[in-house]
Amino acid sequence: MSYDPTAFAALVGKVLEELEDGTWELAESHYGRYYLRRPDLAGSYLAVALEKGRVAIYGLFPDAREVRVGDAPKITVNPKRGPVVIAREVERRLLPRYVALLADATKRQQAHEARMATIQRQAEELALLLGVQVDGWSQEQPRISRSHHVGSDNIANVEIYAGKGRHRLALSLPHDEALAVVARLVEMWAAR
Repeated sequence: MSYDPTAFAALVGKVLEELEDGTWELAESHYGRYYLRRPDLAGSYLAVALEKGRVAIYGLFPDAREVRVGDAPKITVNPKRGPVVIAREVERRLLPRYVALLADATKRQQAHEARMATIQRQAEELALLLGVQVDGWSQEQPRISRSHHVGSDNIANVEIYAGKGRHRLALSLPHDEALAVVARLVEMWAAR
């Protein structure tokens, strides 16, 4: 099939009607690629495009790189087989694997968001002791910065810039101990 935008759009529309009895809907389209989603399946997106004369359908996952679960499942089908066969191939060859991977990615996304909320809360507690804002990029000292990356030891990187541009304290302690250290530093700075 040579690429004819009108014919391909019509084919995608017919596949959409057939796919799981119409439970998928068109979310958007960009540059000849169509994105389908199933409203009852959070985070679900299938991308449909014409690649090398074949209809390529692949599943997409949430964006955060921390939740990647491997390669997105992908199938290709000859467009001459028609929309009913294409829809059945998606249901048989792609969706079972995609739905399982999406569930795993969704769990990872939720765990990642929970970790990030904990990091933010803990950084705010430290910042409150210092009287500064989290991630303040001003030149005023002291200030606190937190990293969005959580290392393999599951300890967030929190850095306190305490001097005149050159002093940096990186804490890799349990949160309660870090609070105690910062409280003591604040006492020392106040005594100056």
